[in-house]
Amino acid sequence: MMKLKALNKKEASKILEHLGEEYGCDAKTLLIDKYTFFTSDKNKVYIITNEIKDIDLSAVRVNSFGMYLCEINHGNIRLSMEGSLLIGKIATKNVFEVDNTTAKEWLMGTDIKSEQEFVGFVIIKKNEDFLGCGKYKEGIILNYVSKARRIKE
Repeated sequence: MMKLKALNKKEASKILEHLGEEYGCDAKTLLIDKYTFFTSDKNKVYIITNEIKDIDLSAVRVNSFGMYLCEINHGNIRLSMEGSLLIGKIATKNVFEVDNTTAKEWLMGTDIKSEQEFVGFVIIKKNEDFLGCGKYKEGIILNYVSKARRIKE
């Protein structure tokens, strides 16, 4: 069973400010008052609507709840596929737009080349769809699409 710890507003604000700097957006205003933030023992951050505060969870066994937003490792924040959708809608930087062929390759788990230079993690976007997040390194965006979500040819 996963152990979840609720984050206070200061801890959640710190994460959202980092996301705001990384993607050139005001993630804090978008999310801070609408959601309660939780972290797991594996450095993953989940969000759930504030109504969770009205439920007594002490007598309930819960494996997971909420939406997986991101993972924090060594000061870097990697968005989940759902997190890239939420933040991608308001992001003004570190967004890489791809065509149909590249989008398909990405969803198959392939790293993709980029002529554009980025710093850190990059949101992958095709038209109005957000396809996840990868790490930019030396002209390549490293793929983080989980095996369970990859498409087969």
